[in-house]
Amino acid sequence: MQVSTITTVLALLLAVPAAYTIAFRLTARQRDIAVAALVAPVFSSYIVRIYAWQVVLSPQGIANSLITAIGLPALPMLGGAFSLQIGLLTLTLPIAVLILVFAFSGIDRTLVEAAENLGCTRLNVFLHVLLPAIRPALILAATTTFLLAFGDFVSPMFMTGSKPPTLSILIVDTVKSGSQWPRASVVGVAMLAVLVVVVGAGRWLGAERRPKAKTS
Repeated sequence: MQVSTITTVLALLLAVPAAYTIAFRLTARQRDIAVAALVAPVFSSYIVRIYAWQVVLSPQGIANSLITAIGLPALPMLGGAFSLQIGLLTLTLPIAVLILVFAFSGIDRTLVEAAENLGCTRLNVFLHVLLPAIRPALILAATTTFLLAFGDFVSPMFMTGSKPPTLSILIVDTVKSGSQWPRASVVGVAMLAVLVVVVGAGRWLGAERRPKAKTS
């Protein structure tokens, strides 16, 4: 739960400004290229991307080679919370950005122009016009990110060496032991229950609420 929540927060913090820039600051051609660049990773092999990150983050990898080249000591990037979040964001961030790009692109630009003409600053337009307009997309992006991170096995396995052991790794290790099938079943049902609760909460938060009509 902690790992998935952190991934969700980081993904939204990165996805919202990225999607806003793509939808409002790029030309039509640049926007098409950016969307294509986001779609490509979604249909590429996730495990290949994780292996690529291992090459980048390993003690003798590309990142540490650049760090040592400027005279700084190498950093332990692989095998901890940092590398785990890198792996999970590799899976979830392109999807979150795409969801928000489509949401921003569907906003009526006249609303933004009207707010600016009435004297709203760019920050106020973003907070009081754009964010309320994409609230369902924000909830969808957060829910999708949480679900993908919560059930992921590849990043915890290959980016941290199963430390800490997430629930997906716990299920695999329990099944491999051969005599702990009931325990694996309990963990699986618990994970499913959490996913159902998260999906239900997302649907409830994303539902459009209309004010009740007053009766005389």
